[in-house]
Amino acid sequence: MEEETWTGRAARLADVARAAGVGTSIASRVLNGDPTVSIRAETRQRILEAARELNYRPNAMARGLRLARTMSLGIIINLAYYYENAEILVAVERAAAAAGYVTLIADTADFVSRGEAYRRLLLERRVDGLLIASIFVSDEFVRELRAEGVPFVVVNRRVAGVDPSVTVDDALGMRMAVDHLVGLGHSRIGYVAGPADVDPASRRLEGFRAGMRAAGLRVPARLVKPCLVDDESVLAATGALLAEKPPPTAIAVWSPTAAVPALSLARRLGIRVPGQLSVIAYNDSPIAGYLAPPLTTVHMPLAEMARGAVACLLDGIGGGAPASFVVRTPPVLVERESTGPVPGPA
Repeated sequence: MEEETWTGRAARLADVARAAGVGTSIASRVLNGDPTVSIRAETRQRILEAARELNYRPNAMARGLRLARTMSLGIIINLAYYYENAEILVAVERAAAAAGYVTLIADTADFVSRGEAYRRLLLERRVDGLLIASIFVSDEFVRELRAEGVPFVVVNRRVAGVDPSVTVDDALGMRMAVDHLVGLGHSRIGYVAGPADVDPASRRLEGFRAGMRAAGLRVPARLVKPCLVDDESVLAATGALLAEKPPPTAIAVWSPTAAVPALSLARRLGIRVPGQLSVIAYNDSPIAGYLAPPLTTVHMPLAEMARGAVACLLDGIGGGAPASFVVRTPPVLVERESTGPVPGPA
C-alpha cells in the first residue's frame, strides 16, 4: 500500500477507497458490513487494513441520514438509587458505542416529572430506540410505546403482555443467598423484601421462599418485611425483623442498596455482624466491599444482561421482532465478612 501524507484532518471514505484501490461504494459497503457485497477476500482485507491504518471513523451524521436514523439510543434508569445500576450503564454505553450509537441517559425522577417532554422526544423519533431500566416507569407508558411502534426493550423487569424484555434469573440469585445462609447453619432467616408490586422484587421473594422450602424451613409471615426504596422504609423493615422474639440469626436483603441502612441499623443497636447476625444481599456492587463489615452478596450477570438488551434493541430498530429472554449465566456468590456460622446459645 502506498504511503499517505496527512495534514491532521480526519480520514474520509474516499481516502480509504483510494488507499485500497477500490471505489467508494465498495469501500462503504464493506465498512458498513453489507453481507451482499461480492468481492475477493483479499480485497475486503485490503479495505479493512486501509481503514485501520488511516484511523478512519464513519461519519455518524451521514450514516444516520442514509439510514433515516439518529444513531442514538435512550435509556431510562434510576440514578438516585441502586449502586449496581452503574454496571448496567457502563455496559449499555460500551455496547451501543461498538455499534456506532451514542447513549442518552434520562434519570427516572426527571423522566417522570417531565413525562410529556420525553414523550415528544420519543414519539418524534429523536432517538432510535429506548431501554427502560427502571421500576418507576409505568406499565401504561410502556404499552403506549408499543402502540406507537417505538422500538424499546424493558431491562431487568417484565411487563405483563409486553415484549421484549431482558432479565436475569432473580429467583435463582436469591435462592443462592438462602443456600449460603442455610449452609452456615441458619434456620431462622428474615427477609427485607422490595416493594410488593415491583416485578424483580416479587421474583426475588419467590426465590427466597423456594430456597427456604428446599431446605425444609418455614417462612413465617412476620419474618418477611417489604420495604420501599428509601432508607427510612428499609430501616423500618429491618428494625421490625430485629424486634422479633426471638430475632432472626440471619437476614437476606433484596438489594445491596437496601443492605447499607440495614447494616447501619444493626451497628447502632449494638448487634455484631456476623457474630450475632449474618447479612447477605442480592446482587453485588463496588461499595459492598467497603462496608463495615464488607457485605456478602450474590453477583448477577448485569453487564451481560445490558449487552443483550442493546443487541435486542438494535434488532428491533433494524426491523426484527426480538423476543424476551432471561440471561442464564449462573450467579456467583461473593463471600465477604458479613456472614458467618449461626451463633451459639446466648
